[in-house]
Amino acid sequence: ALPILLPGTLAFFNDHDGLLTVQVYDLDKQYTTAPDQKILIYHTSDGGLHWTPGNVELQDASPDLQVLSPQIFIAPCAKDFCITRDGARTWKRIPFGHGDLYSFSFINPTVGFVLTMDGIPDTTEYQFLLWKTTDGGANWTQVPLSPPSP
Repeated sequence: ALPILLPGTLAFFNDHDGLLTVQVYDLDKQYTTAPDQKILIYHTSDGGLHWTPGNVELQDASPDLQVLSPQIFIAPCAKDFCITRDGARTWKRIPFGHGDLYSFSFINPTVGFVLTMDGIPDTTEYQFLLWKTTDGGANWTQVPLSPPSP
């Protein structure tokens, strides 16, 4: 069977240079195991006429990466983050450890926010928690969320 390709983030840095993430599912495995999933990052330098895949595949990552500059991208990788500072040639995994990532936004490579959705113990309900880092994800502090004022 042919792999299934799902596009993700599309970003252009100028009239010529851009990137496109593609999620690749290999469905050749038996149905008893999860499909193999990887992310490829394609680059263009001719305004999108031709696209070339990068040499590095990200495993267990989301194709919804955040592009901070032509060299710096951040992607959710399972329950952690992966960051590249060299245009996706190499990636470093940043452990998160505070629950399931629901949404995230980095202002720059060191300051970022993560919204998690966690189950409330002994209930079937969930709660959202907001986390902030100021050191590139080495440490996270919870930011209190208060209900809106009337």
